[in-house]
Amino acid sequence: MSHSKPRILVADDDAGILRAVERVLSGDYFVTTTHSPADAISLASTIRPKFVICDITMPGIDGFQVMDQIKVADATIDFIPMTGMAEPDTALVEAIRRQAYYFLAKPFERDVLRALVSRRMESRRLIQAEQIHRQRVDREIANARALQKSLMKPGKLTLSNIELAACVEPCSELAGDFYDYARTGNWLAIVICDVVGHGVSAAMLTAVVIAAFRSTTTDQYNPLLVVEGVHRLLNALPSDYFLTMVCARLDLTSGRLEYVNAGHPRPLLRAADGAVRTLAEGGPLVTSQFPPDVWSIAVDQLNPGESLLLYTDGVNEADSTLPVDRALAACRFDHAAPPQELSHSMFGETRLIEIVSTHDGSAVELLDKVSHAVKAHISPRLPHDDMTLVVVNCR
Repeated sequence: MSHSKPRILVADDDAGILRAVERVLSGDYFVTTTHSPADAISLASTIRPKFVICDITMPGIDGFQVMDQIKVADATIDFIPMTGMAEPDTALVEAIRRQAYYFLAKPFERDVLRALVSRRMESRRLIQAEQIHRQRVDREIANARALQKSLMKPGKLTLSNIELAACVEPCSELAGDFYDYARTGNWLAIVICDVVGHGVSAAMLTAVVIAAFRSTTTDQYNPLLVVEGVHRLLNALPSDYFLTMVCARLDLTSGRLEYVNAGHPRPLLRAADGAVRTLAEGGPLVTSQFPPDVWSIAVDQLNPGESLLLYTDGVNEADSTLPVDRALAACRFDHAAPPQELSHSMFGETRLIEIVSTHDGSAVELLDKVSHAVKAHISPRLPHDDMTLVVVNCR
């Protein structure tokens, strides 16, 4: 038989206490009483109460033993031990040690008992509502993550004279970075983008940019038109939304490289002899606060034996600085004076250039080498930003 009221089990060998507790609580709760400790253990597994109010000194098994045996079967049940001892301090300490919800001395105050149970029931209700909300949010984030992943192109592409490798390593459930690529005629178009922030809003904005990129297929992914299209979409959003991006297209026949760099870290181009240079910038970051004509297209060349690396600032700005609390703890351990300021140690463009210049392997190998170097630099810290890499080898 089910009851809408929460269940409370009361165990006490004093019939007067049982009646008193039942009178106080029966208006709001379904109260079951017993004078037997053994029956209390049996009833708890049957009626599954939210609360057990139990006398400590009962014949046969004391209240703490009852509490232990009931909690073995259901650790979520709350307990309020009661005692009529003249000096209840020892029992109070034991109740605290066993993580009882509260402790009452007899004779108890009715309003105190009623308030204790009511407050805990409300707390339980809020916890359950939070759990339901958290589960719903987790499902929605998982769905958003699956959708974002489905929009991402495979991390490898091999053409007759081109090898492309790409990856996104988010620092949270949803990435604010992304890459995309497409082929049309003799052109291979590539875009890499870093949206402000993390989480759901950043992920939604990445989808907007992907849509803008893919909508320019009829214009053969002209980089300037892609950036201007993203700018138009941002005009419909609040002004605090912005992003950095590089959009490029490579002529697969001639090696002509056309690109727009909108406030993004400068791409690296490695020549066949290992020399590395940075590509020119092409304008500020993309935001509705700028007019639509502030970006310009640049032209370069990617020849056989050369490589192009595009990356987001989660690479060059990867920071190995310890959190303040850990740095101060290290000072105390070493008996050193705490630092006035904690210096930052960024991975940096220079170190990235060194890796690129000494690598003469596949695009996948270079991507892995950079990724591992960044992770080793910040270890044991976790990354504070998304990291996205795109490598293009011309063969």
